[in-house]
Amino acid sequence: MKLLFKESLTEYKETPTVEDIIMKTNELLGEDLYFSHYVADGVEVNEAPKLFLEQNLLTINQLEVISIHAKEFINELLLSSEEYTNRSLPYIKELTDEFYNNPSPSNWNSLGELFEGIQWISTMFELVDQSTVRPSNWDEVTQQTIVMKDELENFEEAMKSTDTVLIADLLQYEILPVFETLSILVKQAIDTEGNRHDLN
Repeated sequence: MKLLFKESLTEYKETPTVEDIIMKTNELLGEDLYFSHYVADGVEVNEAPKLFLEQNLLTINQLEVISIHAKEFINELLLSSEEYTNRSLPYIKELTDEFYNNPSPSNWNSLGELFEGIQWISTMFELVDQSTVRPSNWDEVTQQTIVMKDELENFEEAMKSTDTVLIADLLQYEILPVFETLSILVKQAIDTEGNRHDLN
């Protein structure tokens, strides 16, 4: 089997393990590049690469590693985060109103989805934090994510006691301002140091 990456070629006389391939892939990428996907015998593998390797390793003749530069990877994360925070703002306002009144079971489900979204955005920001490439306003973004994580603990307490007014207060006075600030900061980072996809 051959493992290709740019001008580098690694030939395996015996079939390597999945762990060998992943370890070699990470070694080839180094610090400035991120894994994008594999191309196995001319077929792009965009989802679940480890599972694909586990199921097909014995039949692959040539595996190519496709990378993305750290700056481009971070830009994609920021674009996704911007889209999520902008989409969430009206949703949080609506949820706040519902909790000040009489929340329905679907409102409680929506609150759970919001928590999942907050965890997702926290994970995105952790990836940026670990990168060698970070926007210049990243310290400000980090401060907001710390506030958001701290508020999640208050939410847990309010949910245990089903204190709907406290939940609404936390949404309105803690979470909403953080999302509004994150939306501005992420937009600034993209507009000054990143790029947006051309609509043409």
